[in-house]
Formats: sequence, C-alpha cells, structure tokens
Amino acid sequence: MSVVDTATRTKTGSIPVGNHPQGLSVTPDGATLYVANQLDGTVTVQPLPAGIPQTLALGDGPVAFGPFIAPATPARLAIEYFHAGFGHYFVTADPDEIAGIDAGAYNGEWVRTGLAFRVFPAPTPTTSPVCRFFSIAFAPKSTHFYTPYPSECEIVKQDPQWQYEKLAFDLELPVGAGAGMGQCRAGTMPLYRAFNAMQGGAPNHRYTDSLDVLTGMIANSPFGACCPASRRGTSVPSCSSTTWARSRCRPARASTCARTRT
Repeated sequence: MSVVDTATRTKTGSIPVGNHPQGLSVTPDGATLYVANQLDGTVTVQPLPAGIPQTLALGDGPVAFGPFIAPATPARLAIEYFHAGFGHYFVTADPDEIAGIDAGAYNGEWVRTGLAFRVFPAPTPTTSPVCRFFSIAFAPKSTHFYTPYPSECEIVKQDPQWQYEKLAFDLELPVGAGAGMGQCRAGTMPLYRAFNAMQGGAPNHRYTDSLDVLTGMIANSPFGACCPASRRGTSVPSCSSTTWARSRCRPARASTCARTRT
C-alpha cells in the first residue's frame, strides 16, 4: 500500500499489507491504521506514524468501502443526589429522571451533591450492564442498589426484598476482577463503592470516582470499580469495595470501571 503526500501528490513511502487490500480506516485518535486484505482473509493493523504491523487472520475475504471503525461511544454523566432525611445517596444517568428530580419530584427531598461520574450509556465490547434494584423493605426508608456483576445481579433478583428495575447504564469490570482485585484499563478510572453498614436501619451504597470523597467517609479507601477517566485521573490501584464503617467492612470485591472525564 502506497503512502501519498496529498499536498504534493507524490508517493513518499509504502506500507506492507496483505493480498489485494480492499478498504482502510484510521482510528479516531489517528494512532492506528486498519487495512482489509480481501484475497488472504486478513486485516493489517499498522501503528502510526510508524511501527511494527500486525496481521489478524479473519477469513471470508474482508472488504470495506469507506471508514469501518465506529466512533467512540459518548459518555453520559451519572448525577449524585442526597436525601437528608434518609442519609442516603442515589445516582441516575437517566435524563428524564434527572429532569424530574431537579424539578422537585419526590417532594423535593433529593438534592444534588454537586458530584457526578461518567458512565457508558450503551453497551460496548468491553463493558458490563449495571443492574438497578429498588427496595421498600426497610420502611420508612427506601433504597437503591446497583451491580455490574451478572452473578450478583441474578442473586439479588431472587431476593424478595429487592425489586429489579432495569439496566441503568454500562461500566467496565477491572481486568482480574474475578479474583476480587483488578486494574482499570487505559481510558477508564476507579469507581469506588462504599456501603453504609446498615446505619440508620437501611442499606445504602455510595458510588464515587473521587478518592477524596471516599477517604472523607472511611479511614481505609480501596476502590470498588473503574469509571471513565478524568483529566485528574492518575494511577489505577486494585479494585475493591468497603463499608463506611471500617469495623464492618464487606469482603473486598472489584466493581467496575467508568470512563475518563474530559
């Protein structure tokens, strides 16, 4: 495949690809070129501006007409609210629900904390859907619970105290999460999950991408998930969850990874 300077219309180099290349596309960040090679059933992956190419064996004579790399799924904000009477936190990324709460729904008792974290509004190959549950079994308080783990979601669905509501949004599971620990991949950041240890007689979790918020609530601060990274995002430690009251910590457990802030 030839490399052409479009300003001078001259060939400046070449890139080795497969047999009979039929379509190419560049990732949105301009870092990688993909070339579909029809007659040998492969795709060439070429780092840009220079690098060692890789060949993916696909079969079936791949052909592409025009760009074939989908743009990145835009992130959405999950807004955090606080109920002073309950002492509970709640998050939602549903635009209609956000508008309703901000307009005074539920007697205006849920108030924005000013915090939010980014989520994936639709599934991607690397994300996990987050199950959302609601309970009034701890009257007079009500509460919500979220989990990105399919096994945990199925367990809670069988609990008569909890009502399954919907898939709220998507997050990423940390790499190695199955062992109870994990690392967030590049482009995502930790999302911490803290538990109130049944303070006030009803369960409640707080979800935050701010380590400062978490350390303000508990003495020990491992994180419980990974969310889309922000400009302030730094290194990514192991994922786990904890209670607000350190004396009643739940077992360490990886939650998810959210997208970075921009």
